[in-house]
Amino acid sequence: MSWLTPRDPQHALRDPERLAALRRVALLDTPTEQTFDRLTRLASKILRAPMALVTLIDADRQFFKSSIGLSEPWASRRETPISHAFCQHEVASGEPLIITDARVHPLVRDNRAIPDLGIVAYAGIPLITADGYVLGSFCIIDTQPRTWADEEIATLKDLAAAVMTEIELRAATRAMEREKERLERRVQERTAALSATNERLQRELVQRQRVETAVQASEERFRILFEHSPDAILLIDPHDPKGQWSIVDCNQVACRMNGYTREELIGQSLRLLTATDPDPDAARARLEQLRQAGMIQGEVCRHRKDGTLVSIEYSASIVALAGSELVLGIERDITARKQAEQALQTARGEAERLEELDRLRDQFIAMVSHDLRTPLTAARAALILLQTSARERHGPDERALVDNARRNIERLNLLIDDLLTLNQFEAGILRLDWEPLDLRAVVADAMAAVHPLIREKGQVLEVDLSEPLLTEGDSRRLEQVLVNLLANAHHHTPTGTRITVSARVEAGKILLSVRDTGPGIPPDERESIFERFHRLTSADGGSGLGLEIALSLVQLHHGRIWVESQLGAGATFYVALPRAVPDTQS
Repeated sequence: MSWLTPRDPQHALRDPERLAALRRVALLDTPTEQTFDRLTRLASKILRAPMALVTLIDADRQFFKSSIGLSEPWASRRETPISHAFCQHEVASGEPLIITDARVHPLVRDNRAIPDLGIVAYAGIPLITADGYVLGSFCIIDTQPRTWADEEIATLKDLAAAVMTEIELRAATRAMEREKERLERRVQERTAALSATNERLQRELVQRQRVETAVQASEERFRILFEHSPDAILLIDPHDPKGQWSIVDCNQVACRMNGYTREELIGQSLRLLTATDPDPDAARARLEQLRQAGMIQGEVCRHRKDGTLVSIEYSASIVALAGSELVLGIERDITARKQAEQALQTARGEAERLEELDRLRDQFIAMVSHDLRTPLTAARAALILLQTSARERHGPDERALVDNARRNIERLNLLIDDLLTLNQFEAGILRLDWEPLDLRAVVADAMAAVHPLIREKGQVLEVDLSEPLLTEGDSRRLEQVLVNLLANAHHHTPTGTRITVSARVEAGKILLSVRDTGPGIPPDERESIFERFHRLTSADGGSGLGLEIALSLVQLHHGRIWVESQLGAGATFYVALPRAVPDTQS
C-alpha cells in the first residue's frame, strides 16, 4: 500500500494536452454502455466493494462513464464537481491512490465526497493512455474503513487495464474511421475535381452561344420594359457641340404625351419639346450638374404639338449605354393630378368659407340672443312692477294688457332658450353640469317658469310627487325639458282644463309624466313630433323646436322620452331617467 505525497493537482487537471487527449476519446457526456458497466459490476462483485466507478476527469468536474452503487442524486447526474473527486490526485501523480480511511487521510480528509457520497475506503487505478496522459480512474469504494489486500489491488489493476484497453480500442477505431473518412473525402474531391473539369470544358463549348442568347433576351426584355412602361422614357445624347441635346430613342408613351410620332422625335433636338433656344454653355453646365447630383427631378408645363398644355413630372439621370454617356429622362403626365389638387384647393377654400359662415352664424345667434334677453329681462322686471301697480290703480282692461305683455315676454324667453340650446347642439359645444339632485325641485322650478302661461288660460296644474326622485344630471337642462313639455301641454290643453305632472320609481328608473287634456296626437305623427319644426296643424303655434330639444337633452342624460295618446283624450309625455342609489352610509 502506498500513500501519495500531497500536491496541488490543478496544473495537471488543466494541462491543455491532457484535456485534448480526453476530448479525443470522445467519452465525456456519453450514455452508459454495457462494456464498461460489466467491468464495474465485476469489480464490485469480485472485490466485495459496494461502489465501483469508471471516472473521466475534466478541468473542473469528474464524469462517471460507469457507476455501481452510487447514491442519488449523483447516480442520475453522472458527474460531480472536481471538489468531490479523489482521483484528481491520481491525475496529478499518475500513480494508484489507496486509502484505508479517507476521514484521516491528509490528502483527502477535507474532500466533500466523504459526507456527500459516503466514501471512506478508496482504491483507484489511473487510466493512462499509451502516450502518458491520465484520463481518469478505475476505482472501488467502501463505506467503512478497509485495508486493501495486495491481491485486491492486483485484480483492480487488471480490470483497469481492461477498461483502458477498451478506451484505446475505441480511440484507435475512431482514428481509423477518421482516416477512412479523410481518404473517402480525398477520393470524392478528386472525383469532383475531374467532374468539374469536364463540366467546365462542356460549359466553355456552349458558353458563347448562351452569352449570345442572354444578350438577345436582355435586349428583348429591355425593349418590352421600355415600350410598356407607364411613364414616358427619353434617351438623350447631351454631347452635341451646339448644345442641342438630341433625342436618341423614346417610347410610345413619350410620343402620346407630347403629340408627336416616334419618327418626328428621334434625331431631333430637345428644343422641339422645350421650345427654348440652344445654349452650349447652359447645356454643359446642366450636364455637369447631372454628373454631380446623380439625378435631377422637377415639374414643368409643356405644350403638346396641338397646343394643349400638359403638366409633367420628370427625372433625369446619366446612364452608360454601349460605351456612350446618355441622359435618361423619365416623364409622367400629372395634368389630372394638378387639376385634382386645384379642385381640392378650391373645395378647401369653400369649406373654410362655410366654416366661417357657421362661425358668424353662431356669433350672430349668440349676440342676438344676448341682445334680446337683456332688454327682455328689464322689460319683464318693469312689467312685474307695472302689474302690481295696475291691480291697485287701473281697471280690468289695463291689467289685461299688462298681463298679456308679460306672457309674451315669457314666450320670448322660452324661444331664446331653445335657440341657444339648438345652436350649442349643432356646434357640438353643449356640456352638462352633472350633480346629484332631486327631480321634485326641478319640477317646482319648471312650474314657476310656466305659471304665467298656465294662469293665462285659467288652467289647473296638478302635481303628484310623493317620494324622493333622486338622480344625477344638469338641473338647468332638465328644467328646460320640463318647461318645454309643460309649455307644449299648455298650448294644446283647452282653457280651464287640467294638466297633470306625476312621477314614480319603476325598475331602477324615475318615470316622469306630463299629461294634458287636449285633442290627442294621430298615431302616424307620434314619432315625427320630435322632429324640428314639426307641427300638428298649419294653425299650430310655437317654434317647433321644444320637443326636439327635449329629446336631445334627455338622451344626453342617458334617458328616454316618448308619447302615448288617444285622439280626443289628450296626450301623455313620458321621461325615463336613471335613478341614483341613495347613500345608505350618510
